Amino acid sequence: MRERFIRAASLEGFADLVRSYNLNPNTLLEQVGLLPSQLREPDSFIRYEDYLTIVELAAKASGDPVFGLKLSQKQSLATLGLMGAYMSRQDSVLDALKIAEKYLYLHVEGLALQLSQIDQPPSKEDECELRFINLSQSGADYPQKAQVTVGAIHKVFQELAGPQCKIHRISLRQPAPQSGLALFEQVFHCDLVFGAEYDALYFPAWVLALKPAINDKLIDQLLDKALSASTSYQNDDPGRQTLDQVESAIRMLLSTGECNKENVATCVGLHPKKLQRLLKDQNTSFRDLLEEVRKKEAVRQLQQRQVSLTTLALQLGYSELAVFSRRFKEWFGLSPSDWQKQSSV
Repeated sequence: MRERFIRAASLEGFADLVRSYNLNPNTLLEQVGLLPSQLREPDSFIRYEDYLTIVELAAKASGDPVFGLKLSQKQSLATLGLMGAYMSRQDSVLDALKIAEKYLYLHVEGLALQLSQIDQPPSKEDECELRFINLSQSGADYPQKAQVTVGAIHKVFQELAGPQCKIHRISLRQPAPQSGLALFEQVFHCDLVFGAEYDALYFPAWVLALKPAINDKLIDQLLDKALSASTSYQNDDPGRQTLDQVESAIRMLLSTGECNKENVATCVGLHPKKLQRLLKDQNTSFRDLLEEVRKKEAVRQLQQRQVSLTTLALQLGYSELAVFSRRFKEWFGLSPSDWQKQSSV
C-alpha cells in the first residue's frame, strides 16, 4: 500500500491549541515520531497516518471530543498556501471549487472532494453537495480528522462565497457527540446530520456563480506566508520580492499540468505581459525560472526523503519518472537515486 502524505500546514494552530489544555505538544508529537520543527515548515510533508494519529491522540489526551473542530477554526484559506491564492483568483466560486477538487492532493493525498448538483423538485431551491472522500486505506475510524476536514473546508468555503451564502446543512459520519454539540451549532449555524453516510456540506446552487469574495490584502498575506521561509524574501528589492512570489506560484502549480505563464501571473496578481517584463528586468525568463524551481525542489525533496521518486517526478510536472531522471542527470551528472545515495554519505 502506497504511503500518503499531507502538508504540515494542516496542523496549523495545533501546538497552541494543545497548550491551552496545559499539555505539552512536543510530547504528543514525539509519540508518533513527528518533530516540532516540521510544524514550522508549512510546505513540508508528513505521513498522513501520523497526522490522523496525532489529532486523535490530542483529543484523547485533552479529554475533548471536539478537539478536531476547535483545531479547524484555527485554519483558513491561508492554510492552503498558494493553492488558496490561486482559488481566490478564479472568476467564480465554481471555478475555485474545481481547482480544489482537482488539486487538493497537493495539500493532502488522503482526501478528495466531489462536487455535484442534487436534483430538487420545482418548489425547492437547487442545491449542491460538496462531499469529502477519504482515500486512506486504513479501516480505522478517525472522527477528529472528519471534524478538522469539515470545519476547515466550511471555513474556506465561507471565505470564498462571502457572508451572503448560507450553508443549508452539514452531514457527518460520526455519531452525535455526547458533549460539545453546542460548538458544532456555533461553528456551522445550519442543520446538522450525524451518523450520515458521507461527510459533506450542502449549499444553494446559485453560490457557484459568485465571484470569490477575497480581497487583495488577504492574497498578499497568503503570498507572504508561503514565502516566509525564503532566504531571499528579506531582500529590499521589490523586483526580487516579486520574483520570489513567482517562484512560489510555480512550485504550487508544477504538478497541476497548468504551470504556464498566464496561470502563474494570475496567482501573483500580475498581467502576463507585466510578468514577462519583470522577469526580463531580473535577467531571467519564465522558462529559465521554471527550470530553476524544478532543480531546487528536486534537491529539497530528495534531501528530505519524504516521497518516492515517482511521486516527486509527478510533483515537478513530469509525465513519468524516466523523463525526470534524464533531466536530473543533465543537471547534476547523476540519477536521482544515485544523487540521494551520495548526499547521505
